[in-house]
Amino acid sequence: MKKVMFIGLLVVVTSGIVTIALKWSRAVSANSAEPAIQVRRLLPVGDENVVPVPSPGAQVEFLYELSNVGKTPLTGLKTQLFCQCAVSQPLPETVAAGSSVQFGFRFPPPQAGIRSERVTVTSANSSNPIAVMNARVYADVSVPHVVAAPERIHVQAIRGQPIHHDLLISVIERAGSQNLIQQPQAEPIELIHPTIIDVRETAEYDKKNVRRVYQLQLRLDASAVTNGTGQLRLCEQPFGQLGPLPVKIEVLEPVVLIPSAFDFHPADAASERKQIVNVVARGNVKTGAIRVHAFDRELIDVRKLSNEDSPAQRFEVTSKSSPTELRETEVIFEAGAGEEAKNQLVLHVRLVPE
Repeated sequence: MKKVMFIGLLVVVTSGIVTIALKWSRAVSANSAEPAIQVRRLLPVGDENVVPVPSPGAQVEFLYELSNVGKTPLTGLKTQLFCQCAVSQPLPETVAAGSSVQFGFRFPPPQAGIRSERVTVTSANSSNPIAVMNARVYADVSVPHVVAAPERIHVQAIRGQPIHHDLLISVIERAGSQNLIQQPQAEPIELIHPTIIDVRETAEYDKKNVRRVYQLQLRLDASAVTNGTGQLRLCEQPFGQLGPLPVKIEVLEPVVLIPSAFDFHPADAASERKQIVNVVARGNVKTGAIRVHAFDRELIDVRKLSNEDSPAQRFEVTSKSSPTELRETEVIFEAGAGEEAKNQLVLHVRLVPE
């Protein structure tokens, strides 16, 4: 006699044992076996849903016993790790009816708070996972505790353009306490202007604590930007990683020449006696019209290859001479014409004799 079984999922949790039985919609004999697997956590010992980290930085080992409580073998077993876990005890491909096997994995704990990872088991007997293992570990910390903060700040600024540099700082603090970062200050104050844009707060597993993520923005005075160093003070009293952060400011020219120097050698083939030079604009700057002048026309020739609307304007430099002694010349590229020229770039060219 046959009857129709409908899709169903039965989950029974008893004393740390999770039993998952899958039923599917198809005609089966009334006495046919139903694929079922029983999962029991062996390590860490205990029934805690969230396992505390035993010591700072220590990896937690999770070991499970998987028992085939059905009447047919489970074959083609595969594990799928939804985490950066290391398998410490692999799962065999087959588990006979009534038999048990072990499967283990470990992963590094969080610096603070909870880290949750998931591993599933599939088999040839079912298209759905037949077991799911959820591992959760909790790292207890003394507050305030810095979760993420930069060790230093490196700002690259394009000369003459508005400069904004964003950074995120995450700190676990006592719930209900004043924000640890309130009025950040920077030196030199006439150049760097820090502002708190946003503070997001989320609850921690330990309800006495919250995690605050500070979004800060550094504005730099574009008219006064120069290469230099400074520091950003986040708290009135330095705390761990939240002590004064060193700030390095690097000013980049808005238009650059690539390459800025090269040599021509007499042994070069005819095709190699040409060199492509690019005038490249950074950020929102446009190169515009470029004037080329001040080079020895007996030694080299310069020809433009691209139009003014190109992001990078290309020029071809050709050697016209094979000198008996070292000869040098310079090519001046000016972005903008005449009095409007703002960026002057110098290309150094050498013609090397035999």
